[in-house]
Amino acid sequence: MNTSQRDNQLSSHFLPISAVSNSYEPKEAGLTEWLKETGGINGQPLGLELDSLETSQLRAMYASAIEAEIDLTSRYNDLREAFIDLMACNALLPEFNRRRAELIAQARKSPIYTDIKSAALSEDLFYNAAIAGKPWVGPTETLQLFESYQGPLAQLWDNQLTGKGN
Repeated sequence: MNTSQRDNQLSSHFLPISAVSNSYEPKEAGLTEWLKETGGINGQPLGLELDSLETSQLRAMYASAIEAEIDLTSRYNDLREAFIDLMACNALLPEFNRRRAELIAQARKSPIYTDIKSAALSEDLFYNAAIAGKPWVGPTETLQLFESYQGPLAQLWDNQLTGKGN
């Protein structure tokens, strides 16, 4: 977006009085051409700075400019596919929650649970996450922390799911 387009969009987001109070006088160099392209503000050789707008107005301005340049068809199709995926997840959620609760209960009854509960964790775990700019210890990191317990827990659940553990 060039300066002329920006100033045209900026001035359209203000009431005339507000636009004048938030305006500035552009440099003389190229002023005549700039005024022809933009129309200035109310026909006057005035411009507007981006910081004259509220954040929501800036976002709307840039969203309009971006959408004018790209084909959103694939994004709309992505939303349609995501809707179907979300509905499928919602349909499976009750069964998922039931099975998840069963697996957690099974883990808590096993000796693996005691081992996991007593696993040594670094005392500066959360401090290091904060230094790295992470607001939490995420799923990937959690799996890495308890990597040595993944196999035994998976085996326990595999036995539970196949009936070998009964």
